[in-house]
Amino acid sequence: ENLDVKGGKKFWQILEGKGNKTSVLGQAEMIPTVSSLASGLKTWNFEKPICSDKEELLLEFSTCNDDEFTCKSDGACVDMETRCDKFPNCADFSDEENCNTVVLDDTYIQDFAPLERLNETVYKRTDIFVTVDIVSILDISEKNEVLEAKFVLTLKWKDFRIIFHNLKEKTSMNTLTKTERSSIWVPTLVFINTKDNQVSQSDDSVFTEVEKHENATINSFEENENIHVFQGKRNNFVMKRTYSVKWICSFNMMWYPFDTQSCTMEFRPEGNSNANIKLVVENLIYQGPKDLTQYFIKSTKMTFRAKDERIVVVVTLGRRLIGTILTVYLPTNVMVIISQATNYFKPFFFEAVITVNLTIILVICTMFLAISQSLPTTS
Repeated sequence: ENLDVKGGKKFWQILEGKGNKTSVLGQAEMIPTVSSLASGLKTWNFEKPICSDKEELLLEFSTCNDDEFTCKSDGACVDMETRCDKFPNCADFSDEENCNTVVLDDTYIQDFAPLERLNETVYKRTDIFVTVDIVSILDISEKNEVLEAKFVLTLKWKDFRIIFHNLKEKTSMNTLTKTERSSIWVPTLVFINTKDNQVSQSDDSVFTEVEKHENATINSFEENENIHVFQGKRNNFVMKRTYSVKWICSFNMMWYPFDTQSCTMEFRPEGNSNANIKLVVENLIYQGPKDLTQYFIKSTKMTFRAKDERIVVVVTLGRRLIGTILTVYLPTNVMVIISQATNYFKPFFFEAVITVNLTIILVICTMFLAISQSLPTTS
């Protein structure tokens, strides 16, 4: 039948039938006029209050499934995986509205770690899973006793106090905004064996994502929007940041140049926060070149040292002997052989013998001083 027309505008109507009589309960303006029936989010005006004390209600009629989002203006259905994917799939862009990933309630306190209460007196510390991805060794200074490394520090944890909305299978699509990052609790680690005890940062260089590990729960029908809900206790925060850090490393040169050096990268929770969090070794990756200028990487390993509750990354270095042999041992042996050969000169060449041997002594002294200056003074 013809829709009700007022002032040139068309309206959808909700009709109530009693016997042979039909009466209008409510109506909503057709915007746009090509919309699919009365589906979508619309303001309905009722002749009398129904289901509430208001005569004007915001209602959404939908023909979409639970795994689909209802576009607000025309009621079109789009896959929930495309909801908040930073690309408009609805004609009115409504699938990219209200795209907060993190939802906090009024009881959330950012300064406190998410301690889980087991009983009245016992709390479970928050597990922080640590991955260190060493990108490259930037510098090794034996004289300054420093190993400089570029690495990616990844921290994973769960926060049961938080609710997530519309998580995607692809973790990169669940990246938190700057506002969301600044509103949640994040762990802070101290880099122990650095000059100024550097700490991990939560700045603009940090990427924080959410790993999806459960199926979604559909939100209440009382909300006029399709939302997939996920629990914080089952899905991980993943925080990544790249650092370039100079680590203090004590070089033992007793067996130089046939030495093997072990340098460490040590992490522990900041201050007294180790009472609330526990570091857990997850993974260690070395993706830099194995062969360096003076050394080669023999091995890398990461362990948890229980006595002081810190994670220790050990980088074992072996010295590349071919360079030392060619630049030190071979020239020295050649000069010693030449020096010994002068013993067979005739007495007539006495002055030449003295000159050659003095020159060799000076050259060997120069080489010794050059090598000594490149090594720690204690060696």
